[in-house]
Amino acid sequence: MVGNRTTLPDGTKATIEYRGNRIRRFKETFGLDLSVVKEGSDSISSDSFPGRMKSIDGSLKDLVKHAKTTAGAASGIEDALAPEPEPAAE
Repeated sequence: MVGNRTTLPDGTKATIEYRGNRIRRFKETFGLDLSVVKEGSDSISSDSFPGRMKSIDGSLKDLVKHAKTTAGAASGIEDALAPEPEPAAE
């Protein structure tokens, strides 16, 4: 999900009021940027079906990559392991 699907404003202010140890009161105001909420992203749990499928997909891609590497390294191995022909008898 990318984009603003909410009716939130671009920013707002939050005001907090509290008392200190005794009678003294405090008031603080913070400006909040709501782009984090408005342009949020979705997450997928690795335990969910889509998450498991994504994990399996990644594992299969790694397996293919390693299989190709192994096949490339193994090409020509038959020639390298073949016994040398015996010299012809005179």
